[in-house]
Amino acid sequence: MDRRVVLLYCSGALLESLGEPLFNLYNLSFRVDCRLKADAAAILFRSGVTFTTIIVYDLGIVGFGLAQLGYGLVHVMVMLWSYQEVEFSAEGQLQGYRLTLRDLMPCAPVREEQEGMVATLFGSETTGNVLHMTGTSLLKHALTEADKIALSLSTAATHYDQGVYGVINNYGSLVARMIFQPLEETARITFSKMAAKAKLEDSQGHGEVVATQVAAMSTLVSILLKMVGLFSMLFPVFGPFYARVAVQYGLGSRWYSEQTVQCLAVYCVYILALGLNGVSEAFVYATAPAGLLGTV
Repeated sequence: MDRRVVLLYCSGALLESLGEPLFNLYNLSFRVDCRLKADAAAILFRSGVTFTTIIVYDLGIVGFGLAQLGYGLVHVMVMLWSYQEVEFSAEGQLQGYRLTLRDLMPCAPVREEQEGMVATLFGSETTGNVLHMTGTSLLKHALTEADKIALSLSTAATHYDQGVYGVINNYGSLVARMIFQPLEETARITFSKMAAKAKLEDSQGHGEVVATQVAAMSTLVSILLKMVGLFSMLFPVFGPFYARVAVQYGLGSRWYSEQTVQCLAVYCVYILALGLNGVSEAFVYATAPAGLLGTV
């Protein structure tokens, strides 16, 4: 692979990651519009660059790298631009402060007690949480990609089998990406705020308020699980019977085969598990103690 492509992709990922603090801030303030602006602008720009570099100038795989670099740059710039128009009532210390791209660059944080280099730079509690979350993310990534790795290493799986899996996985996951993922992110933020409020009230000795907050969290997670469960049940109930029609008219004759129909039918059952797992995971990760996250 061309080293330039790797460098372009890494540079694009770095630029996109610079907007992560603002991404979290918008999530905390429920400013979904700011995230949507950044995502929409970046995707449109990447599509335009991809078309220009691949179709017009025939740059090959380098064009994809340039498109990814442009995606990261536009994404972080729109994030910064949107910040100037938002008033964060809960984050008063940021009121009136004009952020620049330099503010998002890595810098040496304030040191705390000498507990070792890592703990000194980032704080012992923060470091522990980051290590737990990083380990969990690596495990989830390995589990998520395990099926693709198994297909690529299997001698029994043909290129057509891999293509069928890729098509079904990409189209079937549209429900998870368009419906379940935004719901999971919003639920995680809501549960985190409710848990933080309950913890604060508990430290102040307000037992009745804590009980009310816990009851509200229990009711909310119950409603979300029921809602997601009822919606997701539509896919395993009706999906297998309409999978043939969906493949025939949605994917066309090129991918129409009995194997594709059967894969899509099975994926419809998998969607139910995806929905229930998303809400449950959001609740656990928002309310579980830091020491328990590594075990979970």
